[in-house]
Amino acid sequence: MRIRNFEMFAGDHYTLKLTLMRDDIDAPHNLQGSTILWQLARNVDSPSLIQKATAGNGIEIANVLDGRCDVQLLTADTDNLAGQYYHEAKLITDDYVVTAITGTFSIKAVLKHRISPG
Repeated sequence: MRIRNFEMFAGDHYTLKLTLMRDDIDAPHNLQGSTILWQLARNVDSPSLIQKATAGNGIEIANVLDGRCDVQLLTADTDNLAGQYYHEAKLITDDYVVTAITGTFSIKAVLKHRISPG
């Protein structure tokens, strides 16, 4: 398991670029046929506030052999959040489940008054 910490502003579009590594041989996971689940919660014991997954639910595999995937966070995902959170990414196959990444996720508050383009 790797620790990755992230920081963003509330309501921004944000892409988490993750590389899922195998700890046993220090090499990337092969993501062929895998499901990836990413979650954000207030802490490890709290229910998920955001969930993203492969198969069209917010996670795209960027490179199968290099274990790379992108988690897309949209405005609505974080617009009403601010503070420190816990996040984790799980790799799920037919044979096993691995918690590949955990860490803190800091969301900074911003002004709620939106500037209109134009």
